[in-house]
Amino acid sequence: NYDSNKVKILCLLNEKRGGHSTGIWNGEYIIKSVESADNFVCTNSNDFNGDILMGHTRFATHGEKTVENAHPFKIKNIIGTHNGIIYNFDDKRAKYKQKYEVDSQIIFYLLNKNIKMLEHLEGYWGIAWYDFKTPDYYYLSNNNGELSYAIENGVLYYSSDSQHLQAVTNADIIEVDHNTILKINIHTLKIEIITMKFKEYTYKIKCEKDWANGVWGENYDKADGIWGADTTHKGTCEVCGQEAWLNDVEGCWLCTHCET
Repeated sequence: NYDSNKVKILCLLNEKRGGHSTGIWNGEYIIKSVESADNFVCTNSNDFNGDILMGHTRFATHGEKTVENAHPFKIKNIIGTHNGIIYNFDDKRAKYKQKYEVDSQIIFYLLNKNIKMLEHLEGYWGIAWYDFKTPDYYYLSNNNGELSYAIENGVLYYSSDSQHLQAVTNADIIEVDHNTILKINIHTLKIEIITMKFKEYTYKIKCEKDWANGVWGENYDKADGIWGADTTHKGTCEVCGQEAWLNDVEGCWLCTHCET
């Protein structure tokens, strides 16, 4: 069994990545709440037990801050958690006639079909999931996000922040490579690496280093680690209807020609 105190510490540390809700799956049942991680750990301390524990702290990007929209999600045979954003969530939701509020839900819907369906998604992520159709395995995947793991005393611990793992273990920290899925045998911890071809997604943002001066940067990929305001993206101009890079002009998305 895992060290429940280590997992509780990981839960508390990950709150800095999102404090809108907290949830766990302990191999038997899911508990989710819109309370902070520290309150959640105190309230549900006895539920951090068993052979498997999947945990998540959420920063809401799609969907309201409700218990229903908290992670982990169970969709058919899949239980999973996700950090990141799926940019073509609306397109996929419409294509498959689903009414999900949270972009993460479309991931686990598609994983019920085939793991290769992840290659149809645009965005960045660190994902953990369990598939009841393959009960001996646990899965981790990274696409231009952050996801690391460490193995100590026969237990695999993972986190979306490698520094959090360093706080709870002296074992080597291993980053999950981009464009991969790790298929982990939960009994032996033998790891099979599945190579994927995830879509790259690039869009314009304000360069972080020029933020104070309001200077526009170039095209940046979030994989480059340059973060700013999502004030420019590619889409359909609300005036001329042309596909182009758009700017937010007083709440309207306009191409360069129409904004002038």
